[in-house]
Amino acid sequence: MLSLEQAEVEKDHGIMGDRYHKGEGTFSRWQRPNRAVSLIESEALQAIKQESDVDLSQGRHRRNLVTSGLIPTDLIGGHFRIGTVLSRASATCPPCRYLERLLGPGTFEALRNRGGIRAEGIESGTLQSGDAIISVGDRSKLP
Repeated sequence: MLSLEQAEVEKDHGIMGDRYHKGEGTFSRWQRPNRAVSLIESEALQAIKQESDVDLSQGRHRRNLVTSGLIPTDLIGGHFRIGTVLSRASATCPPCRYLERLLGPGTFEALRNRGGIRAEGIESGTLQSGDAIISVGDRSKLP
């Protein structure tokens, strides 16, 4: 995994340069716009390490963005902005057995109910490390 200070997000396709944006990810054949970006909270990653000794640092979690001070599942069903990117939080991002095969036993259970969320890119734009995640407006009035 590559850590970036800044990234471009393309509407409906996700983060430019990401394996799924390129159509090269393991599950690309099932790729849908509501899976364009994935987020996971740093607090969950720390708890997983402490509780189960599963190390998901250095991008091993395979999510696009790591949040802090926010519970991503609280965003589901609504819109949020990071930098100039508008997204819709569509669903949880549960762990998969493929990730456990990559990282070893215990990974699936360690991530259960804390795998983060998936989001759809509603507007293209740029996000940067440290950008705030801002819940946007009345859910019924946004695209």
